[in-house]
Amino acid sequence: MTEKESLEKEFYKYLTFGPLDGEAYRFNIKMPPVRLPEAMEEKLSDDQRADLVDGAMTEALEMFVEELMQNYPWITGWETEGRSGGWLVINTPWSVVGHDGRILAENDPQESPKDWSPLSYKEARKRLADLWKIDHEVRDAKRMLLDDMKTQAFWGAEKYWKRS
Repeated sequence: MTEKESLEKEFYKYLTFGPLDGEAYRFNIKMPPVRLPEAMEEKLSDDQRADLVDGAMTEALEMFVEELMQNYPWITGWETEGRSGGWLVINTPWSVVGHDGRILAENDPQESPKDWSPLSYKEARKRLADLWKIDHEVRDAKRMLLDDMKTQAFWGAEKYWKRS
């Protein structure tokens, strides 16, 4: 397998359909079911629990993506997709991979339509390294959020934790 084929295979792990003038990469942000502390089971309704969890997840995702956009200037937008929003999709106008799945070569006009901004192989390797880092950051952020959801502070007042 050539270096180019190897890079293309790695990009395919993240690549999804994006804006017409660029690319999009997706990351799994699905969370396992959140287990409510036993003492809270009877204190919060299903709706209250869902509101707490959804609010925390939304806030955490927005803060996470804001940080990503500061750390990776090539990210120009984001959205979630999937039936329950379980995929984070980040967008960029700078294409690395063409519609046929091949890496766009900077100096090959046959591989890159005039309106695309293809990256060099060096930049493609850098983009892939960024995608790997983001993938790890997503996993770490999910783990931290789940850990936070195990704390008394997350679920509310201390009184709920004391059995009456």
